[in-house]
Amino acid sequence: MNISTLSYIKLHLEALTYTEKEFGKSHINYRKLLFQLGNLYRHISQYEKALQTLLNLKENIQKSIGISNNEYRMCLNSLAISYRANGDYEKALRILLDLKESIEDKIGNQNSDYGICLGNLANLYLTIGQYQKSVDLNIQALEITKNINGKDDSYYGFCLNNLALSYQAMGQYEKAMPLMIESFKIAKKNKGKEHSLYAMRLGNLALMGSLLNASKEALPMFLESIEVAKKVLGKEHPFYATLLSNLSLLYINIG
Repeated sequence: MNISTLSYIKLHLEALTYTEKEFGKSHINYRKLLFQLGNLYRHISQYEKALQTLLNLKENIQKSIGISNNEYRMCLNSLAISYRANGDYEKALRILLDLKESIEDKIGNQNSDYGICLGNLANLYLTIGQYQKSVDLNIQALEITKNINGKDDSYYGFCLNNLALSYQAMGQYEKAMPLMIESFKIAKKNKGKEHSLYAMRLGNLALMGSLLNASKEALPMFLESIEVAKKVLGKEHPFYATLLSNLSLLYINIG
C-alpha cells in the first residue's frame, strides 16, 4: 500500500473532523473532502470504504443542495466507478444509465458531464465484455470531450485508452495500438513519469507490444511500468500483480 496515499487519507480524515466542527456537514468544503476521500480509498482498492464514503456524500448533497447540480452528478459517477471496481456491475450500470438519461433531459448531450458519463459507461461495458457497446460510447465521449476540452485533456486520454482496450479485446490490435500510444503520450504530458496513470498506460502499451510479437520493445516498457507502479501504488495494488503476471508471460514467449 502506498505510504503517500495513506498520509493523504489521514490528512483528509483530520480535515473532515475540523471542517465538521467549524462549519458543519452541509458546508461545501466538507462535501469536497468526502468526495476526495472516497476516491482515495478507491485508489488503494479499499472499495467498501470508498462506497460508504460516497454513499454518505450522496445523502449529504441531496439534503444540502438537492440533485440538480454538478456535485451530485460527479458523486454518482464516482459511486458507479467504485461499484464497478468492487464487482457490483448491476448497481454501476443502473446508476450510469439513470445518470445519462438525467443529464440528457436536464442539460443536453453536448457537455462535459454527459461525456464523462458516456466514458464511464463505456468502461463498464468493457469490463463486462460488451465490447461493441464500449467502442460506440467511447467514440461519442471522445468527440464530446475533444470539442469541449481539446485532445490534451486527461479524460480524452481516458476514453482513448478504453477504446484501445476494447479493440484489443476484440482482437483488432492494429486499431488499438495508435490509440494506446496517443493515450500514453497524454498521460505522460499531463501527469509526468512518477504517476500511477503513467505506469498503467505504459503497462497497457507493453502488453500491446507483446500481443503484436514486439517482445524486445515490450520488455523495457514492462520493467519501467513495474518500477513506477511499485513506487506510486505499492506491491499490494492489483495492477502491480497484473504487471508481474504479464511480464512472466512475456518471458515465457521470449523463451
